Amino acid sequence: MCHGLDHDIVGPKLRGVYALRDKKWLESYIVNADSMYKAKDSLSVVLYEKWRFEPHNSQNVQLSKKELKLILKYLKAN
Repeated sequence: MCHGLDHDIVGPKLRGVYALRDKKWLESYIVNADSMYKAKDSLSVVLYEKWRFEPHNSQNVQLSKKELKLILKYLKAN
């Protein structure tokens, strides 16, 4: 597990992230954080540098639209 709801693990905690980030940004970051970093998205760069992320292999993150919607619903509720 990389993220906790209430505490940091390998990545930052997730509670409240929906209120802090734009929904479209969250969708993009969940699905393909590496592309956002490579495109020099400023927040992605800050997160990668702060958390010393290893690249997220987007080939390993194969989410359906329904799964992505459920993740966003969960983040919004927490």
